[in-house]
Amino acid sequence: MKLLAAWATATFALFVADRLLSKMHVKDGLKAHLVVGALYGVCYWGLGLLLWPLNALLTVGTFGLYRYVLPLVMVLVGALALKLADKMSDRLTVETSGTALIASGIVALVTWGVQLVF
Repeated sequence: MKLLAAWATATFALFVADRLLSKMHVKDGLKAHLVVGALYGVCYWGLGLLLWPLNALLTVGTFGLYRYVLPLVMVLVGALALKLADKMSDRLTVETSGTALIASGIVALVTWGVQLVF
């Protein structure tokens, strides 16, 4: 159930980012948005898994101070996941890395807002 909620949240957040940004496009249709949401989630999870050892090392090495910049790192990972999903699917187009970074910030804010509500 938690996985479906995360998928729905990612899909909704990407829909909002798609509507707000002119240089990011998801092909119209619910099916395309669901596919892109799932692909983004898998890319984000995979990158997080690959970067986990670095995260642990930085947390220990900075005596826990790294947790204060962690939200920024998560936005960067989200931008990388968006660019990776863009390369893997023709249903998503993210024209620039700056757009991916802004879109990732929007996705993070929308996700945070959804978590506050539910």
